[in-house]
Amino acid sequence: LYIEFELNLLKLYNLRLAKTPKTKPSASDYHIEQHIHLIFVRAMRTYKSDIAMWLQYIDFCKKNNSSNKLGQIFAQALTYHPHNTTLYSESAGWECFEQGNAKNARVVLQRALRTCNDAQELWLQYFIMELHYIQKMRGRREILQLKGKMGKKMEESEAFSGQVPLLVFQGAIK
Repeated sequence: LYIEFELNLLKLYNLRLAKTPKTKPSASDYHIEQHIHLIFVRAMRTYKSDIAMWLQYIDFCKKNNSSNKLGQIFAQALTYHPHNTTLYSESAGWECFEQGNAKNARVVLQRALRTCNDAQELWLQYFIMELHYIQKMRGRREILQLKGKMGKKMEESEAFSGQVPLLVFQGAIK
């Protein structure tokens, strides 16, 4: 309830700030946001088992571009809730799509698959992340116009007209 009040106060402050002429940001511009972070930290200490509150804090950090805090929050949340697939998929999605770090996303998803090996959602997230990474590499290769050993193999694989056969992954998803 108190967090909702502070979030509404931040929205009101941002609306008023948008109406005023642009000036240099002052220390008071960041005070409300820092205060909300402090409230969330206190709440997380008290209510560690409340996953909805963790997700609300993650959402707040995403909206306010607090990427340093967000990395710490994901680490803490996964420490307290190692079997929650939603937190793992949020963390991997943020690492891959927001931060652009496929290596860390793989590490998070592989850790998730070790702890929650029967979760289909995680296998699907892993597959989507790998497809995204392949598309990114293919785009880079086209931009740089690289040819060679890998270029020939990619041209041969385009005989599938861009479709990836799912036979490899059918055993992974139950």
